[in-house]
Amino acid sequence: MKPIKVIVYAVLIISIVLGALFVTKIDFSKLKKQMNTSDMYVVVTENGQEETIQFEDKDSIIRYNYVQSAYDKNGAAKKITFSANKNLRLNAILLVKVQELQDKEGYYLIGSYEEVQVDQVPDKTKEKLGL
Repeated sequence: MKPIKVIVYAVLIISIVLGALFVTKIDFSKLKKQMNTSDMYVVVTENGQEETIQFEDKDSIIRYNYVQSAYDKNGAAKKITFSANKNLRLNAILLVKVQELQDKEGYYLIGSYEEVQVDQVPDKTKEKLGL
């Protein structure tokens, strides 16, 4: 009798989870594009474009938006867009995690970035970045 209860509960739980996914209409192809990232490199060559974002409760934040070319380890380029909560240091070398998603202008989005040193950049990429 006990194994039957376990099977019934398992089927019930799986049905609830699948039903919730169906009702929420999760776009798994978009989720996959967000999860699949490739490492690329960019040099910050100009200050970010300042944008003030106003919230309903009257609080606001300032973001700095960037649009630049990023290069992979083979020197292939993609136009990317990203923002930061501060104006990034000029000539900083960033390792960016570029997603497969593009915005409405066709720029690739990034999931994250971190500053790296020039010796961490692949040689072909250094050539493209002028390092």
